Amino acid sequence: MADEDGEITPEEDLILQRQKRERKELQAKVQSLKHSVPKGDKKKKKEITAEIALLEAKLEEKHNKENNESGQNCKKVDNDAGSELLPQINILDINVPEEKKVTRAQKRRDKKAAQEKERQKRIEKAEVENIHSARNVEQEKLKSTLTPMGLIIKEVAPDGHCLYNAIADQLQRQNIQHTYQSLRELAARYMCDHQVDFLPFLIDQQTGDCYTPEAFSQYCQELCETAVWGGQLEIQAMSSALQIPVRIFQAVGPTIEIGQQYNNQEILLSFHHHAYGLGKHYNSVIRIGDEL
Repeated sequence: MADEDGEITPEEDLILQRQKRERKELQAKVQSLKHSVPKGDKKKKKEITAEIALLEAKLEEKHNKENNESGQNCKKVDNDAGSELLPQINILDINVPEEKKVTRAQKRRDKKAAQEKERQKRIEKAEVENIHSARNVEQEKLKSTLTPMGLIIKEVAPDGHCLYNAIADQLQRQNIQHTYQSLRELAARYMCDHQVDFLPFLIDQQTGDCYTPEAFSQYCQELCETAVWGGQLEIQAMSSALQIPVRIFQAVGPTIEIGQQYNNQEILLSFHHHAYGLGKHYNSVIRIGDEL
């Protein structure tokens, strides 16, 4: 109780200090509850709002009861002292941002971006791991062969058409226009017209037998219409059809020369056993300084 002059007694002062402390503790708990609401979780937000309201009501009821028992002066001073704290625990302060609806197009873009990011990570990791890999060893050996000759490798995309794109690049440097598709058609047509020259060199991998004429015809069709990998037989066909010699550099084994009976300017290729982790691959070989 307050004394006769309306002063706060020591007992009442202790009650006021405790109530202030309890309000601060409630304020801290409210902040913790607010931060526990997951973004966009309306159900959780509603539950937390109700819980905060209940905690606030219980504390207010407790303090009112204490104030009524202690006297009017204590109640008045206590309310004035706590007036700056109460607004801070107002349940309306829970501002949980609404989750924006993500469109399907955005989801596709996000997925594609995530996949590209993951792909780049794999490439970077592979590059680090491959510093001393078979691919890098092969590249260095080829470089040591080509550099003294004033030559450099021009990379061609490993898309199944590497041989034909590499030859198309070489021909373009001689002002002969061809695409990978026109070269595929040229090779397929020449091989079909000269079946006897190529059929003995094609073996069925499952049976070990030579190709039948029907299987050879199917082979030529796939050569023309698909991205099936090309090799030495196709190089032989294109060299003969164009009457152009071909020289193929490789890290292991001798340089391969095809069509040397022709007097036209030769085209230069590099053959890789370990390129891109995809197996066999062809690139174009050009003069240093002709990169553009």
